[in-house]
Amino acid sequence: MKRVLLTKNHLASPPSFGPSETLQAYRKNSKIDAKAVREIYFGKYTELHEKIINFLANDKEILKYNHFETERQEKRYIFYKQMRRLAQAFPFKLQDYTNDPSLVCAFYESLVEHSLSLATKFLIQYGIYARALINLGSEKHIRLMERALQCEDTGCFALTELAHGSNLRTLKTRADYDHTTREFVINSPTNEDMKIWTGGAGKHATFCIVWAQLYINEKGYGIHPFVVRIRTDTDHELVSGVIVGDCGKKIGLDGLDQGFILFKDFRVPYDCLLDKYCSIDENGIYNSPIKNADKRFGTFMSSLTLGRISIASASLNSMRIAIIIAGRFAYLRRQFGAPHNEIPIIEYPLTQY
Repeated sequence: MKRVLLTKNHLASPPSFGPSETLQAYRKNSKIDAKAVREIYFGKYTELHEKIINFLANDKEILKYNHFETERQEKRYIFYKQMRRLAQAFPFKLQDYTNDPSLVCAFYESLVEHSLSLATKFLIQYGIYARALINLGSEKHIRLMERALQCEDTGCFALTELAHGSNLRTLKTRADYDHTTREFVINSPTNEDMKIWTGGAGKHATFCIVWAQLYINEKGYGIHPFVVRIRTDTDHELVSGVIVGDCGKKIGLDGLDQGFILFKDFRVPYDCLLDKYCSIDENGIYNSPIKNADKRFGTFMSSLTLGRISIASASLNSMRIAIIIAGRFAYLRRQFGAPHNEIPIIEYPLTQY
């Protein structure tokens, strides 16, 4: 009954909202310090957030690649070009990235406001591919780390298989060590063992972090990470021993080229092993500073942490953006009331409560 009376009062004596009032009028009357709220939310990255948002809204190169009303394949190329443009405008240095891992999360949160496709491509490149190189690679991989942060190489992260997504210790992709040539021979034993839903693999990635069961003289040592080239730089063709397919459309992420990967007698040199926590000596003997296999597995998997945090962050930011859109609509949308002076729907108790 109370709500009915309030609604009746609104209809009988509408507030003095003229048709010329805009969102700015409500902002002017607000008692909330918007700047303080932004600083609380974004913390020390508030200035960076504003720079990124302004850049995305005004940069001619970014605006040139308009993804609306375009086909999926074209959208993928658009977001790939936008990511490369971001790398030019906001260059990451290895030292800065290493000293402040949360920098990637802050950047990612800002990109979510522009496009989830662009944000996800950024996360794969910087939060997963580059992070795995930095966390698990050694000095011999520094140049690859730098090229990843400069977006000179485009990377992907091949972990999940068609038959195994959660039980990662039972992945079937094999990497057999050939001591005579100091190479690894990577194979997908069956089609069920293909790497799948690998973001970036479908079209643009030239490098890939591949997770495979390491075997030395038929003795298994568990899953290990390898950084391998899957496409050439010159003509972007697949290298021998690598089969890649497109996983197709992903709802809400048209700009993301997810693919599946199969390996057939794919030979890679020893240095492809990300060997910060493991190595094979000149006698073909496996060594690791982490003797416990469970702890070693956990250390390997730590490279996924930033990506998982970022996914949760994207959900939070998407919800925040949805609330902002709904709120702005409620302030601007007018329904019922005196002729030529309808009431913004935010004024109705049903909207407020």
